[in-house]
Amino acid sequence: MKPWKLAFCLALVALLLPGGASAETPEQLFDHAVRRAQRGSLTAALEQFREVQRLRPTWSDVPFNIGMLAERLGDPTTCMLGYQRYLQLEPGGADAAEARNGVDRCASRAGTVGTLRISNVTPSDAQVIVAGFPVSGSNVEFRLPAGAHRVTGTAPDHEPFAEQVLVDAARPAVVVVRLQEIPYYGAIRVIVDRPDAEVTIDGRPYTPDGDAGQTMRTGRYLVVVRKPGHHMWQRYITVERDDVEDVHVRLLTDDFILP
Repeated sequence: MKPWKLAFCLALVALLLPGGASAETPEQLFDHAVRRAQRGSLTAALEQFREVQRLRPTWSDVPFNIGMLAERLGDPTTCMLGYQRYLQLEPGGADAAEARNGVDRCASRAGTVGTLRISNVTPSDAQVIVAGFPVSGSNVEFRLPAGAHRVTGTAPDHEPFAEQVLVDAARPAVVVVRLQEIPYYGAIRVIVDRPDAEVTIDGRPYTPDGDAGQTMRTGRYLVVVRKPGHHMWQRYITVERDDVEDVHVRLLTDDFILP
């Protein structure tokens, strides 16, 4: 097994914030984790590597080290995911062969192993986490020990996704990660010079809540105003979050010649 990958941060460990105040940068956290591992504090080192992973999810050395630590600690799930995350980030990397061998070693210790497939991630830029590990893209597969594993997803302006997935050896466990948009609302307030005119929004009757107008989800709507003996008025109105869109309508009689 390879030694802890320290070269990544040696040149960066002395970084300081403006003004000279020291800070725990991701580079420094990485270095501290390596040194803890070298001293034999494996559990503490693993937790510190997890913190670095949270801050820098695309640093490939981090999941590789997590995989090595978890293998030493006898945690096959974390071991297999750590090595596979490294392979996802660096499929042709210098340690790819060792990572593949590490997956096989941990799989043999786990006993029964299955496959988890992440499918159809929506929106495509959602951050998906499998048992604590960030993963990239849709239609990706991971070998995991049989049992329950937690899959979560987050994205701006979307409800969080969470599902407990049962993995077994019989067939791949497929998870469709589809996050629902958080609904945001504004309002449309239609002011017509003919109070008995018919007003519709996207073909439905306009039903205002007093002077506040009609509450609508954010989006684009067609407002139409009709009255017998008058020209029809219509316009597309965009409703913004927490805004009230005032629509002032002056109906023209049929004998008025439009330009």
